[in-house]
Amino acid sequence: MATLHRIVTHPGGAHKDDLLACCVLAALHGCVIERRDPRSDELADPGVATVDVGGSHDAVLHNFDHHHFPREHPPTCALSLVLQALGLYDDAKTFCDWLEPAEWFDSRGPNQTAEWLGVPRRAISRLGSPIDATLLRRFAAAAVHRPGETLYEYMRLVGQDLLDFLRLVRDDLAFVARRSPWAV
Repeated sequence: MATLHRIVTHPGGAHKDDLLACCVLAALHGCVIERRDPRSDELADPGVATVDVGGSHDAVLHNFDHHHFPREHPPTCALSLVLQALGLYDDAKTFCDWLEPAEWFDSRGPNQTAEWLGVPRRAISRLGSPIDATLLRRFAAAAVHRPGETLYEYMRLVGQDLLDFLRLVRDDLAFVARRSPWAV
């Protein structure tokens, strides 16, 4: 992934997928995050990541919007697209049990997610926490997030921990494969 100098995500209410996608990108690039609609020149600039906004999915240009996908498209969110671009999606889908429900929730909403999970709708609301609400509200409250700010640095830690976990899982699997008498 080329070096980014800016991340642009949608204004208004924040969602778990755009927050987590920005966390991962902040961990990798340490660049400013702006909450606004992207300009057309930014959609064409590979140094600007557009997350959950812009109507385009083009990993080469770092455009990670899923909202234009057809309704029958498998549940996908902005974080899914970022992880795919990094080659980490399959491992995340396998080892992060929370990812698939997050994709469902973001692309299908709470009612269809509850139905898919086979739980009452109220169970979805019960999974929220003050941590989620506070982080999402604080992320949504500012138009710009810069390195060095408390929330930005927390986001960077979240992104780094996710990346470290996925790399550790991959390294552990490779280690076992090298030592296994059944490895091909």
